[in-house]
Amino acid sequence: MALLEYENLSIALPGMARPVLDGIDLTVSAGEIVALVGESGSGKSVTARSALGLFPTGADIDGHVRVDGTEVVGAGPAALRSIRTGTASMIFQDPRAGINPVRRIGDFLTESLRVNNGWDKGRANARAAELLAAVGLPDPERHLRQYPYELSGGMLQRVMIAGALTAGPRLLLCDEPTTALDVSTQAEIMAILGRLQRERDLGMLLITHDIELAAAVCDRIYVMYAGRIVETAPTAQLFETPRHPYTTGLL
Repeated sequence: MALLEYENLSIALPGMARPVLDGIDLTVSAGEIVALVGESGSGKSVTARSALGLFPTGADIDGHVRVDGTEVVGAGPAALRSIRTGTASMIFQDPRAGINPVRRIGDFLTESLRVNNGWDKGRANARAAELLAAVGLPDPERHLRQYPYELSGGMLQRVMIAGALTAGPRLLLCDEPTTALDVSTQAEIMAILGRLQRERDLGMLLITHDIELAAAVCDRIYVMYAGRIVETAPTAQLFETPRHPYTTGLL
């Protein structure tokens, strides 16, 4: 059974001429890195957020999304909370928008552990420091006391990755996690994600518009255009023999 499965998922919004997503079929297994590639506005982020039940307001939804066998479409608050706090986590593309600027890094990393797991402050702080070390931040205890403005963009993205790992997820959804970073920092972040994925046997869905980046780290690639999957193949095969004109254009 796939860890993440989209089956004929369609999402339509009132007043729009075409669906945001139109019959999406996609799977991610444990230990596999899968890329969803396409230009801005093609529906990639909506697809990723759907795995957490974060559907657009007022959307008409058809089809299925299953995370570790649990149906997300139509799921109640308890089922969604279980997915979001234990099975799947998301890394967003802009860490400065995803971390509260007036709270310390330690507060950001320990809140879920204290609220959802019932851990005391000392245990939660120890776990947060361990995760910061795992994503390559030296002196994690000092960083726990800092505010977001005291860290660079690359350091904040490492904090976002650590935050996504606090619940010990089996599925990691990465929504363009390197878009706002310079080239060298992009490479460092992808290396960290790849190492963590291998060490923890995570399933990973990488959302990106950079097909070369996807080729460097992913087992399979789905190509999305205008809300539809137009082609999918193992990475090497997609590069050697692209079948769709849009894929050829991306390459």
